[in-house]
Amino acid sequence: MRFHMLGVAYIRTLKKHSYCAFTHRCIRLCRMLRDILGHEVIYYGVEGSEVSCDEMVPIISNDDYERVYGHIDPIHQQIPLDMESDTYKAAMAKASEEVGKRKRPGDFLLAMVGYYHKPA
Repeated sequence: MRFHMLGVAYIRTLKKHSYCAFTHRCIRLCRMLRDILGHEVIYYGVEGSEVSCDEMVPIISNDDYERVYGHIDPIHQQIPLDMESDTYKAAMAKASEEVGKRKRPGDFLLAMVGYYHKPA
């Protein structure tokens, strides 16, 4: 089976960010689906994310991420989840476009943050 996993657009998906429940959820589910169960996983997230996947599709570039969120220390400050921001809207549009290029009948789309991923 093939799974398209939408990651979060406000933080890189890295083990060191495991305090973020959504980030941790993405890391563990990718590992389970791909490494343990042998499924194909395509991950859509911030460039530089580190998850077990067959293809990593950046929906936010490193430059854009640094420009918008680079000044925030995610361990000591809450990263703003602003669904009205241009960065969020661009990320969801990019995710939708990229999933559209890759989807096949029978694929699964995993919206790891629920309503947050609705625009994608």
